[in-house]
Amino acid sequence: MSRMGEAYINLLNLGRQKSGPLSKKERWAEVVITGKPEGKGRAISGRVTTKAGRAFVTHRTPRKTMTYEAVIRSAFSSGYPDWQALPESYVFLSVDALYPPPKKIIARRASLIKRLEAMKAKELSTGKAVWKTGEVEAIERELTFQRYCPVRPDWDNVGKIVCDALNGVAWPDDARVVDAHVEKFYALDGEAPCLRIRIVERHI
Repeated sequence: MSRMGEAYINLLNLGRQKSGPLSKKERWAEVVITGKPEGKGRAISGRVTTKAGRAFVTHRTPRKTMTYEAVIRSAFSSGYPDWQALPESYVFLSVDALYPPPKKIIARRASLIKRLEAMKAKELSTGKAVWKTGEVEAIERELTFQRYCPVRPDWDNVGKIVCDALNGVAWPDDARVVDAHVEKFYALDGEAPCLRIRIVERHI
């Protein structure tokens, strides 16, 4: 994400209870869809032959994709019934997709945390460092990377399903999205899988 995009997305930290203006020409919104996030499915192609014998190829959106897009649209419309897509808007988009972690990730994360806590507890009781140089940093770095979800759906398909779903609802066309940031995570303990959409809109 560009510095300008980060600046607008960071403005969301001002509060997220409901949409509101950042200034007279800016507004923001956030929507959370519970459940495992879906990505945009590949179009299904088919061959159709007319009675006259003319054949042509058709393409249609998978039913699963259409259903999830409808869920996103419904969530946004319900949360922001007065939101109107502005034709001259510039949209900055942030999408967080949280997925249920596999058992091996849960086990590894628990093992790392237990090890880290034991090391720090021993240091506190003895007053001396009990780990090798860089050992704590290595554990914390692995915990950070264990947070990310490097499996399908691809990040661009997650962003695409959001952009297509909110066409004509949050923006007139997803061409108005000038900066987007998509991240895929594994849900931590106490977190539920979900899709979190944050929008900052600016207009002239």
